[in-house]
Amino acid sequence: MSSINSNKVILIINVDWYFLLHWKQRAKFLKRSGYEVIVCTKVTSIANKGEIKALGVELHEIDFVRHQFSPLTELRCLRDLWRVISKENLYLLHAITIKPILFIHLLGLFYGFRSIFAFPGLGQLAIKRNFLNWCVWRLLSVLTRFQRKKNNKVCTFENDADEQRYLKECSKRIRTSVVPGAGVDLQRFYPNTTKPELPVKVLFASRLLKNKGLEAVIRSVEAIVARGFRVELHVAGIVDITHFDAYSQDELDLLLAKDFIIWRGHCTDMPNLLRLVDVVCLPTQYGEGLPRILLEGA
Repeated sequence: MSSINSNKVILIINVDWYFLLHWKQRAKFLKRSGYEVIVCTKVTSIANKGEIKALGVELHEIDFVRHQFSPLTELRCLRDLWRVISKENLYLLHAITIKPILFIHLLGLFYGFRSIFAFPGLGQLAIKRNFLNWCVWRLLSVLTRFQRKKNNKVCTFENDADEQRYLKECSKRIRTSVVPGAGVDLQRFYPNTTKPELPVKVLFASRLLKNKGLEAVIRSVEAIVARGFRVELHVAGIVDITHFDAYSQDELDLLLAKDFIIWRGHCTDMPNLLRLVDVVCLPTQYGEGLPRILLEGA
């Protein structure tokens, strides 16, 4: 199933826009390094599908349902993944985010895949202690314990705290490593050398989830403006409507209806936006790994 002579790498990720935002450059690097790249993900738009296929990768659509559990849907996803994986002579499986990780762990009970399980952040697993999250941790622990060929599997995290939480809650029976974030292309992200001018421009850029801290930023800037300081708040982000903690459009319209807020929407040119602003702010309570916007802002 997994051969050192193969050059095929499968990237399994829950949704297309997340792949394009955080993993596209890594897929391009693998292509340049001579690997044949296969991407398994949920496709949400024709535009995203076209952008992924334009990379020269093989795309398989898997109907992942994020933040929900439906037994029939999960079984269909598991079946579809198995159909892709079982017919390939693979060099590596790279599962990214919790649901793909669980699926590949399940298949790993029967096959000795060479695998990387990438936790970009623990998300709700880090910030909430409820029965569902307890079940996820226990399932991860059991699946890890009974993996075939544990020595060819590794879990990666973006910070030490996530790694230690995993080792405590789940298992010490698998290798772990900390990879601090996705990195930054310094040819694209570099500082603006011109002298800052008023108003001071603050940027909040993130998925628009309630625990990412948008309301805290708005309250803070509002208090500063009320004291007579000239400050603008620029807000950019993806409206992740499938997430249970997402803002509705009506909630966003109400939050952003202030004179000092400039709504940027989904920004496709983050380097230039960052060069327009003075401060990047992300007061998140979410289970982050190493937030990309903070790396880019730095």
